[in-house]
Amino acid sequence: MACNKILNLSSSTKYCNFLFTRISQIVFRPYSESRLRRLEKKWDIPPRPKRPLNPFFKFVVLRREEMVKENPQLKNPQIMQKLGEKFRSYDGNYKNELQKEYREEMNEYSRQMILYEKSLTSEQKQILKSLAEKRAEMKEKSKEQQRLKDLGKPRKPPPVIFLFISSKMNTKKDDDQYHEWVSQISKEWTLLSTEEREKYEAEHKKMTEKYMNELLAWEAEMIRLGHIDVVRRRVLLDLRITVNYQLVKKT
Repeated sequence: MACNKILNLSSSTKYCNFLFTRISQIVFRPYSESRLRRLEKKWDIPPRPKRPLNPFFKFVVLRREEMVKENPQLKNPQIMQKLGEKFRSYDGNYKNELQKEYREEMNEYSRQMILYEKSLTSEQKQILKSLAEKRAEMKEKSKEQQRLKDLGKPRKPPPVIFLFISSKMNTKKDDDQYHEWVSQISKEWTLLSTEEREKYEAEHKKMTEKYMNELLAWEAEMIRLGHIDVVRRRVLLDLRITVNYQLVKKT
């Protein structure tokens, strides 16, 4: 359903789909390699040796700029597709040479990693272990979120303040920094009177009721299909109580 039909608050709500998506991205965001390195820097952990690129990605680094110049009209996915086709067209000698370089670089990388790990203190090793565990946990949560999305789980409405923010999107200028603009609109929200907030809260209540009805219908379908693990425990408990009551009533 179009965003403006969901909110029904403003004729200018072209960015509200972005707001909906942004909520889930903030909650479940796996640690990227660059983010992990920033965290390591924060804890005064020396930078790890960089793992060498495999033959194909090394080829991409070497040839991408040339491919972009030859095909300025193509977007990145199409450039990558052409680079893949180009790489596959080369004979074995060229690929063997890249593979040989990769093995040599991996040997050097392994040597540097041994020295790196020896240089770490016990405290730094424990921090790295904690970061690795957190990264794995976030990846698992992200995978579970993707699974629920693939199964068609209804999307929970955003907090009521997001409805107010989305209704103000027509006030955002192109040169406004997004986070500064949101901060200003959030301050406006805190200054709204009770009466002014009521229309947003009423709309949010309607969206929540709709979501709960869709969620119950979705959970019923999940039970039918055997995906019991994605159904809330309370719903399963209520279902078991109902079934037990019906069995007792029949006897």
